[in-house]
Amino acid sequence: MNNSVQRAFASVTQMLTAVTDHVSGADIVRHDRQNALEAQQRMAARIDALRKGFSAIRERHEELSERISELGRRQA
Repeated sequence: MNNSVQRAFASVTQMLTAVTDHVSGADIVRHDRQNALEAQQRMAARIDALRKGFSAIRERHEELSERISELGRRQA
């Protein structure tokens, strides 16, 4: 086959695939899966940010508790 026939065949195949996906609903399923994956990635990023934030709060609390204890010992 020459090049133009191969390109035409590839175009027709691509068009049939797109129509089949649309008619069968496969394009919707694929879109939903992509959205779910993106949502999971966003949720994982949020959870990681929360963990870091709570860790920072805990560390700051420990530092302040030590300083308060030290001040109490100095005054006693």
